[in-house]
Amino acid sequence: MSREELAELPGIGIGSQATPMSEFTFGEGGLSGRTVAMSDTFVGAACLVSGTRMVAVIPRRLFERLGHAMGLRAVPLEPVGELTEAMYWDPRHTADPAHRWLRERIQEMAARL
Repeated sequence: MSREELAELPGIGIGSQATPMSEFTFGEGGLSGRTVAMSDTFVGAACLVSGTRMVAVIPRRLFERLGHAMGLRAVPLEPVGELTEAMYWDPRHTADPAHRWLRERIQEMAARL
């Protein structure tokens, strides 16, 4: 499915205060999708589209775990670019030893990928 075809379908925007996933999916080509609802999470988006004609772009591994049980169908998309992950936290937790330990573990795991 092309981005143009995807943009024609009613879809679920995924995101919150940061850039929604729908903007990532369509942004580079100057397209805008027909977002009819928003979800803060990929799981929430999958639940919202289940049993409807709406679409959501969710991670493949999530689809492999939940998609078939929810009655979802995977449709290959043309590549949309590179996704950048980021960590955000309240500044008051920066010096907290447990919080620092968790951030360091996440960075180590990400570096291995």
